[in-house]
Amino acid sequence: MRAALRLAPARLVALAALTAAVYAIELVVVHRLDGRLPASTLGAVVTFDLALAVPFLWWLFGLRGQAGALRRLLPVVVASLAGAALVAPTGGRTLVWLLRMVLIPVELAAVVVTVRTVVGAVRLARSDADVAERLEDALTKALGDHTLARLLAAEASALFFAVLGGRRRAVGRPGESYTLHEARVPAVTWGLALVVVVESAVVHLLVAPAHPAIAWTLTGTGAYAILWLVGQDRALAARAITLDADHLVLRAGLRLTARIPWRLVSGVEGASWSTPRERSRGHADIARPGDANLVVRFREPVVVTRALGLRRRVSSVALCVDEPEGLRACIESRCA
Repeated sequence: MRAALRLAPARLVALAALTAAVYAIELVVVHRLDGRLPASTLGAVVTFDLALAVPFLWWLFGLRGQAGALRRLLPVVVASLAGAALVAPTGGRTLVWLLRMVLIPVELAAVVVTVRTVVGAVRLARSDADVAERLEDALTKALGDHTLARLLAAEASALFFAVLGGRRRAVGRPGESYTLHEARVPAVTWGLALVVVVESAVVHLLVAPAHPAIAWTLTGTGAYAILWLVGQDRALAARAITLDADHLVLRAGLRLTARIPWRLVSGVEGASWSTPRERSRGHADIARPGDANLVVRFREPVVVTRALGLRRRVSSVALCVDEPEGLRACIESRCA
């Protein structure tokens, strides 16, 4: 996987603070001037500031001069347009509608690319190719290697595994592939899904009379949570950890994907239910809610893709695999 464009933490915090300040100012302006100015005028001013000025600030202070800056700016434009629709007064959203009409071709292109990628993944499901990795590769190549493209890939992967399940990997190729069937906890998956269903129904009944749009948004979020939980459970059975000549490829459902060069793998340790859980910032425990039986450590922090396509640097990963001793022996032989 290609390295993602990353802003310096200080610059990212500064941009987030600047964006929050702009939104706070606009909210105050709308509150003070609503009713004193025509809604169309006030809405046009607010929409211009949020949908155009905010992306300009991100380009000026964060993305200017970097490769693919305009393409990477598109998620900021979409998010700013959504924010403008929420902040602008009800009768002054004409400019929001016009800008959205301009972005419709881009949104349709993204939908077409996603659908075509998912269709291709369905065909790949019959082979040994990893569907989630192929989805991410295809979408990042088409849309650019940024958070929005990886988020679309993560959603497509969740939908694919939840609906189709993927091909269940069989144990029996020592030295090449190691499955994580034991990491599945169906009782937890379906228990959480039941909790989400009940909570979503109660919240919908309470919120819908006053705010129907918010109620349906929360209900949709709950439905996506159930989809993700089922997809995660089935992805654990369909995806496997593999060892090739140059990389240790770690996969754990929809929660982790990483391709680690062997020169960065420092070693592996056994673990059990009695082993104290590490709580360091650079440690990723992918075995939860089960018990880890292996901990893989790296010579330096490496980039892994977590849930929802988010990337993080970790120094060690705790896993629950079906054949821990076999995988441990193979990793130790490669490291040696």
